[in-house]
Amino acid sequence: AAMWPVVMGPTFATAIQGGAGGTSFTDECPVGEVLVGFDYTAETTGTLRSFRPVCAAVELGGAGPTRLSFTAGTTMPLRGPSGGTVQSRLCPSGYAWTGMTGRAGSLISELQLQCSRVTVTGTGPYTVAVAAPAIPALSAGGTSGTAFAATVCPGGYVAHGVTTRSSTGIDAIGLRCERLRAFRVVVNNPATAPLTALGYG
Repeated sequence: AAMWPVVMGPTFATAIQGGAGGTSFTDECPVGEVLVGFDYTAETTGTLRSFRPVCAAVELGGAGPTRLSFTAGTTMPLRGPSGGTVQSRLCPSGYAWTGMTGRAGSLISELQLQCSRVTVTGTGPYTVAVAAPAIPALSAGGTSGTAFAATVCPGGYVAHGVTTRSSTGIDAIGLRCERLRAFRVVVNNPATAPLTALGYG
């Protein structure tokens, strides 16, 4: 079956949660990819030592342009000090990262991943639906620090990148979100019937 990748659009940045220290980094998945989780290491105290967002390529495919395919994406940089055992917190297949809760003091001490189902319906025009988080939050880290409020992408958006600050550990994290939409494009031969791609914006 034909597979058509997503393209890029405008970005919404959430609040950045955590401490005020550290060096700031912004890491975004390449065009055609969204965030589906993260890799991390943790100190024995429970604070996050290092952090890396995990991207997945999203394509329309299958018998028609109503099904999404999530496949392994680009490997992003690991922010924070090296060392420790790398662990992962990943959304289920067909879900994207859309929000987070957790705890923080001067460093992030707990990060809970929130995931939303992404679907495409209709026969043209097509509708892209990003559901509210519908699975239990996947937690990383410990229980120290103060709980921070749920930090989520707006309705219809998914996380496409993160802003982190790191020093001796991960000081702070915020999400960078993209709005998903479906649109019609002509591929290769203008005489052929238009095909539908999933996009941002």
